[in-house]
Order: sequence, then structure tokens, then C-alpha cells
Amino acid sequence: MVGAMVLGLGLFAVWVFDLVGRRAASLDTIAAAAKRVALLYDAVVVPGALLIMASGGWTIVTIHGSSFLEIPWLAGMVILFSLEFVEGNTITRLFFLRLRRTTAAAAADPHGQMPDVQRSFLPSFTHFLDIPVFVLIMSLGIFKPTEWSVLILGCVLAVAVALAQTIYFIPRLNGQDGH
Repeated sequence: MVGAMVLGLGLFAVWVFDLVGRRAASLDTIAAAAKRVALLYDAVVVPGALLIMASGGWTIVTIHGSSFLEIPWLAGMVILFSLEFVEGNTITRLFFLRLRRTTAAAAADPHGQMPDVQRSFLPSFTHFLDIPVFVLIMSLGIFKPTEWSVLILGCVLAVAVALAQTIYFIPRLNGQDGH
């Protein structure tokens, strides 16, 4: 439970600081937000995920063994957590490290331009998928649905929320909507 709280808090804080960076008008503010995001990933998100992996993995192995794959809610939690763990430590993490590096370099240049890194679709989409998938994982553990269709519907809704943020809300937040 502690791991889920730490991970959830970390994901929310990362989301907030990313929005701060996307709304920022100065390179210094973007660089500071990217630095905070990297720090939050290292100090909060990753330890929370490792805590969940250790305690949840131990619990699943000792109680269910390999039969957990026959339980829709539990299999869904494990599969989604595993996919998010890999994605979060590859695509999203690398995106924020690159953003931090490019904004710091641009801020050091007196003629520095805003980096286009924030407009990258895949890293933005996977980043905005983090919270909906986290909510889905927690919902599966709370409600324990016995039908695979609930898991599929939850995945579709999580992707729809992430797409809405990536395609609709974030461009408007960045002033890229043409208005």
C-alpha cells in the first residue's frame, strides 16, 4: 500500500511539473521543471515502483504462483505494471532527460530558442498514459473484476484519456492550437 501511495504521488507530481514546464515562457523555468521531473522520477517514482514490485511480486508468488494469469484482475495488474515500468524507465525517462539537457543548453546560450522536444508525440503520449494506467491498476486491485472485458475497456479508456491530453489539451496549453 505504501508503494502505491508513493508511486501515485510521484506520478502526480511529475505530471504537475511537466505542465508547469509546458506552460512556461522562459527557458530557465522549463529547465527547472525538467530538473524537478527527473529528480521526482529518481527519488519518488522509481522507489515506489520498486517497492510495489518487491512486495506485490512476493505476495503474488506466495499466494497464487503462476495461476495468477488465470485471474483477470491480477493478471491485468501485473501486465499493466510491467509494461508501465518498462515504458516509464525507457521512453518517458529518456524524454525528460533529453528535455532537461536541451533546455539547459538552450538557456546557457544567449540566443537560445525554446526546444521542440516537448512537442514529441510518443514520449508525451506515454507520459500522459502513466496516471490513467495507474488509476486502472489500482481500480483492478480494488474492484477485482472477474471478466477480461473490464480490463480491455479500462485499457481503452486509459488510452483515450492519454490521447485526449496529448492531442487536444496539451497543444492548447502550449498555445499551439492556432487560436
